[in-house]
Amino acid sequence: AQRFAVPLTIIRICSTYGPEGGAPADRLEMMLAGKPIRLYPDKPNNYNPIYEDDYVELGIRAMEVAATPPVVVNWAGSETVSVEDYCAFMGELVGVEPIFEYTPDAHTPLWPDVTYMHEILGSTKVPWREGFRRMIETRHPELTLIDGVG
Repeated sequence: AQRFAVPLTIIRICSTYGPEGGAPADRLEMMLAGKPIRLYPDKPNNYNPIYEDDYVELGIRAMEVAATPPVVVNWAGSETVSVEDYCAFMGELVGVEPIFEYTPDAHTPLWPDVTYMHEILGSTKVPWREGFRRMIETRHPELTLIDGVG
């Protein structure tokens, strides 16, 4: 970037999701199939999921703040939630109980510091509960979600 004076932003992508996929969507499918969700034993398994509307908007903003030397920023949702909590929420919506299997072979949680992202790109706008509900409604229009959850 410096050699050719090309402004860049390096985004460290964490926990993206939406109707087309991502770890929350994968875990939803596992729940619906009655399969266990493998998690790292150190609880809680915190993440900052970022919904597709937000990652598109912040992706555009990342191009606008590009610089030389490159800007390096963690790119994730503004809210922290554990996999245990978001799976429980999805389970309440669809009427299934998540099954957790804790094993050291599972991925360790990816819990980024988004302070700098907030400073230069802004905060995400879609709360995780709303994003998860949208994801489920779009992926599974055949399901009737339980009202009053969350």
